[in-house]
Amino acid sequence: MDKVFTQMQAEFGSKIEFRKLNWEDKAGQSAIDSLSLANPPASVLADSKGHIVEKFEGARDVATMMIKLRKIALASREKTK
Repeated sequence: MDKVFTQMQAEFGSKIEFRKLNWEDKAGQSAIDSLSLANPPASVLADSKGHIVEKFEGARDVATMMIKLRKIALASREKTK
């Protein structure tokens, strides 16, 4: 997943914030529990206001993640018009 995040960060720059949570870490576990995630790797996509748009478990390829992020970015721009 690191490769996917690196490529997404390169395209979106500061428009996206990535946070990695360690499933073994107590602090990470608190967030993982609150998001109802069960198995790593998992991703949570939120809009610019922090509202969760999509959650999924399992690895995703770069193309799939880019499509999802572009869709969120487009929806966020439409709301600000």
